Amino acid sequence: MLDGTEVIEPEEEEEQHQERNLQSTTISTIVYLQLKPSPNTEVFPSPVELALSLNNNRTVLASELQNFDASYAIPATEFKSYVPVFFATPTASNISIYWTQFSVELDTYGFVYVVCVKSSEDLGKPSAYQVSQGFNGSNVQYPSGSVEVSTAFKVFNINVTGLDALTEYNAYFVGGSVHPGYPDLMNDDSVVSVAFTTLPPDYSKFSFLYLI
Repeated sequence: MLDGTEVIEPEEEEEQHQERNLQSTTISTIVYLQLKPSPNTEVFPSPVELALSLNNNRTVLASELQNFDASYAIPATEFKSYVPVFFATPTASNISIYWTQFSVELDTYGFVYVVCVKSSEDLGKPSAYQVSQGFNGSNVQYPSGSVEVSTAFKVFNINVTGLDALTEYNAYFVGGSVHPGYPDLMNDDSVVSVAFTTLPPDYSKFSFLYLI
């Protein structure tokens, strides 16, 4: 144009309109944080108390976190303590050379923990906490495992590896709640013991290799 006015073709006008829309779009992100207090600290507040303390310090969070919505109320739910019970006695359902599979069943959802201690080295039944940490009664680490039981009265399997061949073991089991980080465990008297022996190595394979 002679007057200096820029002529925008329809396609160019649509592209510029889309570009303007993209530039004006804002993206918000919601971050979910799970808080769990540590009973090993001097102050051991409940999760609800922790959440309430965050609500009382939203201005501090807003100063530390970019684009934090200080008007959002942080919800808090009290966790009701409970302890599951074994609906059936745990069993060694599949025994191999270096690993064993156990079948467990609880009366509600939770976790099951197991530790396998050599019979020749077993100095007595460990506590519920020791079992959950994979320790024997002397706090020595042994092959262990755990499984989350998400459905009551349903059989779940635990695999424990790192066992020695042709060795007698005592497997100790304990159940606990789903409380994050610090489950409510069965009492020490409820720890279940199951004896089993791993299979011997297959020497025929070694004999075959020797003959070749």
